[in-house]
Amino acid sequence: MLKFRQFIAITSLILMVLVPMVCSLYAQPRIGMGGGGEGGDDFSMNGAMGATIINGKSYQYFSLRPDIPIWKFGLGLDLSFYFDEEGNLREEDWDETADFIDKIYYIRYGKPGQPLYVRAGSLEEITLGYGLVMRRYSNAIEWPQVKRIGLQTEMNFGRIKTVALLNNFREMDSPGLVGGRISYRTNIGLPMIFGATVMHDGNQFLGANDDDEDGYPDYQDMFPGDHDDEEIEEIKNIPGYNEIYTRSLIERGLLPDIYNQPLTINEQAESITEFCVDVGIPLVNTPLMNVSVYAQAAQIADRGRGYTVPGIIWWIKAAEMVSFQVSGEYRIFEEEFMGDFFNYSYEIERVRWNPAGNAYITKEQSLEGIPSAQGFYADLEINLFKNMFVVYGAYTQMAYDDEDLPSKAFYSSASLNTEFIPKIDLVEGYFQQPTAEKLFSKDQDGTVIGYRVGATMGGGVMLVYDNKTIYYNGEPNKIMTIETVIKFK
Repeated sequence: MLKFRQFIAITSLILMVLVPMVCSLYAQPRIGMGGGGEGGDDFSMNGAMGATIINGKSYQYFSLRPDIPIWKFGLGLDLSFYFDEEGNLREEDWDETADFIDKIYYIRYGKPGQPLYVRAGSLEEITLGYGLVMRRYSNAIEWPQVKRIGLQTEMNFGRIKTVALLNNFREMDSPGLVGGRISYRTNIGLPMIFGATVMHDGNQFLGANDDDEDGYPDYQDMFPGDHDDEEIEEIKNIPGYNEIYTRSLIERGLLPDIYNQPLTINEQAESITEFCVDVGIPLVNTPLMNVSVYAQAAQIADRGRGYTVPGIIWWIKAAEMVSFQVSGEYRIFEEEFMGDFFNYSYEIERVRWNPAGNAYITKEQSLEGIPSAQGFYADLEINLFKNMFVVYGAYTQMAYDDEDLPSKAFYSSASLNTEFIPKIDLVEGYFQQPTAEKLFSKDQDGTVIGYRVGATMGGGVMLVYDNKTIYYNGEPNKIMTIETVIKFK
């Protein structure tokens, strides 16, 4: 079995040969690249060594993260090798064909806004239309503990624009989360944009953790760490097997009730579908200012409807140094409706464990009994001095008839260009609460808190501290890494 020190020695030798060759290749003039296509960024590669915790177990890791642009294409890889406390390679990351697909962080063609844009792998910050159905969705919220390979496409031809989305190729059989949007730009006295969105999750239970991959969610798993069906088959094939004696063991709590197995994730499948139509009117469209008004109407199948009337987006740019965008909308929700249903933390909200009821609850089931409500949504993004300081904040407050229901939601992020700070190369942080009775109460399910700080060590080496905490099922789940990043460029 490959040991950590052996791996580092072999990898170092490969890098001594590979990196100069690749850097030399990309240092040459780009001939035949179609006149400076969208692969304009140089090849870059980060190497990292550090420590992390996966499923409660500590690992040392070494990773290479090349970012390779070729004409209109782009490829990002995550070649990570995890070693346990004894120096053994975490083999479950490399023993199946699907594991090699996981090493692809993303593949893309084109860029958003171009005639064709396709991205496969990690998906981040996706908002469809004006956001009533999907806002700032990401399939990478639990990365690197959970890796999802999704697909996003965007096509622009004439007045028509289409966007399609798949959260995870591994969930296609159900299917998992899939959907898209189509919009049409026209002018009937006023310039107008008409749009329609549909999102469908074929099985919300796919959001339940299944660490041993036996098809049974962790909180209902009879034999954690082992394949339940195989374990039960082995018990029944033991020489001298006796059902009466086995049932006596079950009654005394010495054996799980193998005669009443729980349903698998696929057997518990519950789907949800949401539709939305919208219209937008651009009032001002200049290089220094854009102003648009809009309205939306959405329906969650077999549940309620929601409306935003009116909504406004105002973007302004002051010279080349400052820009900001502010938007706001008034919301009217019927019973059993939730805005931004497919949000940033949807992948961890799809289904959650309810200890009191000893059962899983889907996000759709959480809509049951929600009364009608009215309120507002507003967000603000400020960009100072060409990305020197970028801050974003979004706030929602709804007035429900039931005062005990969580009525607030908040999302914020900030990043700082650290060129003027000695020895610091990276500073960014974020905080999100999709539902809360009281803002900044950290134990609220779906709350995400995180930050990253990078210190320059010299010679292209940076030490990065990455800390993220996700709260679900009433417990904090921490994802923390300390890594040494080596930049090759």
